[in-house]
Amino acid sequence: MRRNRSPLILDRYQIIGSDNNPLIESDCSVVRDKSTGLEWQRCSAGQILDKVNQSCDGAGYRWPRPDNSLGVTSFLDAPVPAGWRIPKITELRSIVYCSSGSPALFGMPADETACSGALLPFISQEAFPNTPSWQFWSTTAAGNNFWWIAHFDTGKVMGADTTVIITFALFAREKFYQ
Repeated sequence: MRRNRSPLILDRYQIIGSDNNPLIESDCSVVRDKSTGLEWQRCSAGQILDKVNQSCDGAGYRWPRPDNSLGVTSFLDAPVPAGWRIPKITELRSIVYCSSGSPALFGMPADETACSGALLPFISQEAFPNTPSWQFWSTTAAGNNFWWIAHFDTGKVMGADTTVIITFALFAREKFYQ
């Protein structure tokens, strides 16, 4: 069953199933970013998509750090699904959504200031339902024991000390062709 989508979704994102068929929307578990071509799992790692209500259930997993900067394949004992990866910071930054901007703004402002306003999290809830208002890992190193993270609670990106930070993950992949 196809659902009515807001202009935000129609203009920026395409909800598709894991089988990559946008007409059937068999499970609606993947969202394609039309501006970057990347596909994202709609739910944060550890959350489960409720296909009926189109929401992500559960708190999600939080991990101490990515395993490596070249291609993360697991966090501790939890594997990254086959064909998916932790995004680079430029990719993660591209889905930050400052809904209070004038007009609404995707991506970080050039000066990387935090989003303003009180609508949390700073990510499209229609594309990424129930995303935690917290920090998310990238695979981009920011220095010794530091990795870049995006804050969906502020809309800001920054380096995080991997020896003390525990945070969430979203998975991305290049456009999948059948």
